[in-house]
Amino acid sequence: MFHVHGAVLQIPEYSGVYKDLHEHIRLVIEKPEMRSILLNLPYVDDWLLRIASNSLLMTTYNYNVKSYIVPTSNAIQTCLNKDQIALLTELHLVRASGQKDFTAEQKQLVKALQFIDFPRNRNAHRMEPFVYFRSEGQFYNSEGSETVSYLRLPLLIPAMQKQLQSIRRLHEVQDVRHEDEAGAGAGAGAGAGLVGVGEPGDGAGVVGVGEPGAGAEDESEL
Repeated sequence: MFHVHGAVLQIPEYSGVYKDLHEHIRLVIEKPEMRSILLNLPYVDDWLLRIASNSLLMTTYNYNVKSYIVPTSNAIQTCLNKDQIALLTELHLVRASGQKDFTAEQKQLVKALQFIDFPRNRNAHRMEPFVYFRSEGQFYNSEGSETVSYLRLPLLIPAMQKQLQSIRRLHEVQDVRHEDEAGAGAGAGAGAGLVGVGEPGDGAGVVGVGEPGAGAEDESEL
């Protein structure tokens, strides 16, 4: 069924696979199919709680907080505001005449759309906070960054694969990846002192994977 199931991906492959799935859902498949997938993904309602205790992941969130918050209506609003209209347009949804706020389904779709953009942004800018963390005496590499992204949202890639398979579109992503693999380089090697690698208590220098208080040397609340 799957060329490479998300549950058995090697860590260096994580960001590349996620990028391809994200772009296929966002840009390639028809919008009704995209909306159906968005309504059937895990973590949409609790992903911020899952990343909140990880300082590395939160650097991406805090860089552009507004892009991950569903725009709300105020008490005197007589129609949808420009941010709400832009999101409905992105989802190819038509607003009702006189509509002042999102419907429950529209809000859920917007939340899901914002959510799937987060791991894509995290992976695209994974090394940008390196200088800051180094100044704080913490170090990580690209593999450590991808590891912590995976550990906090482990079922996201398999769920995206499953949803694409349910509409018989997963093979399109696999075909593209198969063509790219011939020229793909090896992933970055693992190193000591990674930020965000391992389960709580796996060793000194691990930043941000364990829950708060999980181990004397786990600095998950930088």
